Amino acid sequence: MSKKLKTQVQKHNLYQDACDELLQFFGEEMPKMGNWTPEKMVDMVGLWKELSTDLEKYSKTLNGLIDARISEETTSVSGSMYIMKLTPVTQNRVNAEQAQMKVRELCKRLGYDEQQIQREIAGIYAEINMVQHRYDEI
Repeated sequence: MSKKLKTQVQKHNLYQDACDELLQFFGEEMPKMGNWTPEKMVDMVGLWKELSTDLEKYSKTLNGLIDARISEETTSVSGSMYIMKLTPVTQNRVNAEQAQMKVRELCKRLGYDEQQIQREIAGIYAEINMVQHRYDEI
């Protein structure tokens, strides 16, 4: 579904609506939702998801600008309300191509024919059936 372009006023109104709906959840108790229809709840979650997506994009943009404006030796920046700390993070991921090559190599050493090798490679992958809640603008 293609996203409709929004004017600044439309975005402002969307953010205002999202925040108004969200504020109900910040009290001592959950809001009374007994008469909320599924359609109302879908609209609320959709608003929040759109706001969240935009906020994530803006946060990444600002983080990039911060990185460009601080020295490489800087490890933290303090604002008046928050502190941003730069911490090194290492992620390990499986390289699917390397895994396939290794399985192929090991299977050849074991004397597998091409059909057996393909079965072993196919066994690396598994389909996972899930249900996702996706929200798109109407």
